[in-house]
Amino acid sequence: MKTRSELKNQALESLRGYWGPAALATFIYFVIAMGAGTPGVFTTSMSVLYSSSIAFSLLVLVPMGLGLYNACKVRAQGGNGEFLGNMFQSGFGNYLHNLAGALLATLYTLLWTLLLIVPGIIKSISYQMTWFILVDEPELSPEQAIQKSMRMMEGHKMEYFLLMLSFIGWFILGMVTLGIGFIWIIPYMYTTAAEFYLELKKETQE
Repeated sequence: MKTRSELKNQALESLRGYWGPAALATFIYFVIAMGAGTPGVFTTSMSVLYSSSIAFSLLVLVPMGLGLYNACKVRAQGGNGEFLGNMFQSGFGNYLHNLAGALLATLYTLLWTLLLIVPGIIKSISYQMTWFILVDEPELSPEQAIQKSMRMMEGHKMEYFLLMLSFIGWFILGMVTLGIGFIWIIPYMYTTAAEFYLELKKETQE
């Protein structure tokens, strides 16, 4: 597995020349999410519970969040930089399958969190690769995608946690800029997560 710095630098390299389309897709997601009253606008799971329109969040924002993750993955793989098109295609192309997988992972996370906070966080990290697997391997059922994510994350949960924690400075900057900075920070973070997933996938195949 590459170091945190290597993964983040690789993400920056993948986004070079594509910041505009990435920011546009994120901005549109931001606007739609805020219109639904969702404070955690860049989260594919727990934030839906706090929306003023839960049904809208479940049916629209969850697939869009999943789609944005996978739009960043396409770029990390060296694919086209059509973030907006890829976001909607990935999120809504296999709609019921992707929605079921995302909601099932959300439900599991909620149940674990109700049990105890720390196990909930650990399980949430275990499920993170589900967002990519659902799109990469549509032949897997939502439950199988979650199980595969858990297997891939065995021995890597702390690495992923620290990788995401390394963005805390950027998140503070995003808040200082009244949220405007998140239009660029989120694609950076999601592309880094995609780089992590691709490394795990390569490791699993080997």
